[in-house]
Amino acid sequence: RQPYVGAVVLAAMAKDGKHQKAQVPNSCAFRRLYAFLSDSPEVTCDLAAEPVATLPDIVAFRQVVQPGIAKRGCYEISCHGSGSGGMQLNGVVEAQFAGWHDYLVLLARVEDRAQVEKSTLLQTARNKEPHGGGQRLGGAGDCIDQNLAKWLQGKPVQTCPAPPQPSGSDRRSSTRP
Repeated sequence: RQPYVGAVVLAAMAKDGKHQKAQVPNSCAFRRLYAFLSDSPEVTCDLAAEPVATLPDIVAFRQVVQPGIAKRGCYEISCHGSGSGGMQLNGVVEAQFAGWHDYLVLLARVEDRAQVEKSTLLQTARNKEPHGGGQRLGGAGDCIDQNLAKWLQGKPVQTCPAPPQPSGSDRRSSTRP
């Protein structure tokens, strides 16, 4: 179990055997608590406002966005799988948390959902701000980058096509001395 999945988070999710009412994971209070406990940037949201913000779809995150960023190596032990850069990503997680950790930690790096292109998340993944892992997203026609940006904006996303297989002539020319 990760250190941030402790007694407080289990209580907030009503998974501790004592509390009956779970906090809604996309409520401002839960996101602030989770960001604090996971040592993520502070979530800025209004506790007095509507208790549940309209956030990107968790199902689309689990089915399309999370596998996409996994293909870019973000969950590798040499990257955020080990907490590199102060951000721990889990990838495949326990069923009871089913992707909520990565969802909340990534959203904590989107300071203003009205301007996702300027977010710390996209700026670092595109290597426009310092990122020890180098550029992971961006470039012309990058489907995974486009899906992440669309998902953050609440737009529909779709599974990216598999990259084209190299032809035999490509392999021969790349192995010549």
